[in-house]
Amino acid sequence: MWKLPKQLGYGRHFTSTRSGIIDDHTPFLKNGVAAADVIDFSCPYWHTRQDTLARCSPHSIAVVGHVFLETIKALDKKFSPHSER
Repeated sequence: MWKLPKQLGYGRHFTSTRSGIIDDHTPFLKNGVAAADVIDFSCPYWHTRQDTLARCSPHSIAVVGHVFLETIKALDKKFSPHSER
């Protein structure tokens, strides 16, 4: 997940820094489901009543969406029973 953004030219938007943040991804991790938490720490509205879609950057949403779509394609290719591993 962390190599792909760099390959797509989005390396500055993603960091692989681990943190102890407990967020809405935590229950998935506790139940053995792989998860990635995407947070823009520079956004002062994170987890406030003002944390709405209107406050999101269209460019940031496009970047994250592109990376997620390419990640899904890569995972499908890697784990498809018909792929060459």
